[in-house]
Amino acid sequence: MKPAVIILASRTGKVSDETLAAIEAFGLLVLVADYSLGYAGSVRDGFVRANAAGCSHAITLDVDLQHDPADIPAFIAAIEQHPAALIHGVRHFPPGPIARAIQLAAFFCDVWIWLAAGRWTRDCAHAYRAYPLTAVSEITCSATGQEFAIEVLVNSIWCEIKTVPQQVNVPAKCGVAVMSPLAFARYGFLICRLLLKRLILPTPMLGTLNHGEFGRLPRSTRMIRIAKETVLHHCNPPGRFAAAVGLGVFFGVSPLWGFQMLLAAATAHLLRLSKTVMVASSNISFPLTIPFFIYVSLLIGHFLHHGEFGGLPRLNEMSRPVVLQFMGEYVAGSFVLGVMLGTIFAGVAYTVARQLRQPGSDLLPRVRNLYASAAIPDRQYVKWKLKIDPICRRIYDAVPANAKILDAGCGCGLMSNGLALASAERRITGVDLDERKLAVA
Repeated sequence: MKPAVIILASRTGKVSDETLAAIEAFGLLVLVADYSLGYAGSVRDGFVRANAAGCSHAITLDVDLQHDPADIPAFIAAIEQHPAALIHGVRHFPPGPIARAIQLAAFFCDVWIWLAAGRWTRDCAHAYRAYPLTAVSEITCSATGQEFAIEVLVNSIWCEIKTVPQQVNVPAKCGVAVMSPLAFARYGFLICRLLLKRLILPTPMLGTLNHGEFGRLPRSTRMIRIAKETVLHHCNPPGRFAAAVGLGVFFGVSPLWGFQMLLAAATAHLLRLSKTVMVASSNISFPLTIPFFIYVSLLIGHFLHHGEFGGLPRLNEMSRPVVLQFMGEYVAGSFVLGVMLGTIFAGVAYTVARQLRQPGSDLLPRVRNLYASAAIPDRQYVKWKLKIDPICRRIYDAVPANAKILDAGCGCGLMSNGLALASAERRITGVDLDERKLAVA
């Protein structure tokens, strides 16, 4: 099979006969993609045509002096070394003010993509890349313009496709690309959408959502599965879900106006609770409920100060001067009300989460019970390892149910035993140099 060259037609929809003849003179196969599909559609069309022609990879580059064809051998060498990886070009700029400006802009883009993808990737907007066609063909993308390069990279990371940087040179005559306001808006909208997915959806669901097999399911089935997985993810374990709801409600009711959501997100980060649940719960204060919360806070605060509820204006008589007059009582009462409502909502959330928790969510206690007869140091190690190390639960859920596993360096068998309890179809072999640990396992 000859190598294939995918030619993206110009905006007129045509490729000159001279260009086609010049390429065919080198003995190369020419496939013309359909530019009427838009930039992203034409690139994906090229991927499909190249895959059908028997190609394993596709190298994308622009011919407007932004990408240097002399770097193609380096991409081919990287493909041979990492055949299943997505090879992305990282530009090496010569010193100069223009280069510093481009690098600064690329750095800010890289930061946003790191927040969305969860993996640091340099020069992520650069479209000079080598794609593994078999893997990329199963990834779904909705972008239509040049922001496709960002979306396909993030989706590849979510689908656990390895990414490998490849340094590329910047041609001497390379100019500065000017982005139109519409293109800038498309990039901004895409990044916001990716960040929202990252914030709301469970991490394993991100890869499933962007896989072609999932996209072929009926729309109703996809929506039900997304909602179910998201709710179950945030409800498990029930205690942490209840804590996130209760603290979110507390911050929402407290008199920290303008900082409620920010403080809720910061607290969730510090306590390693669900930011989505806590921030959503802090939105309990909205225009319809704020007057009620203020009035009840005043009642509670007045009672704490004077031992009675009398002496306050009615709800329909509330105004800003009245609130300012009783500010101290309001602040004290709002914190008390926040604790009360947070406790009530946390109790309800815990009860609901217990009913909705995932099957097998009691896996960690079952794993811990396997070591009930072990020595005290071993029991304590297992107890705290399962409690503070999130990798155990993630591995138990991430490994396929019918996998064959070699646990090299299994230690006391914490991973192996948990994987075996989670699925009876798994076949697991654990090896370790420490005979004492193997005896514990």
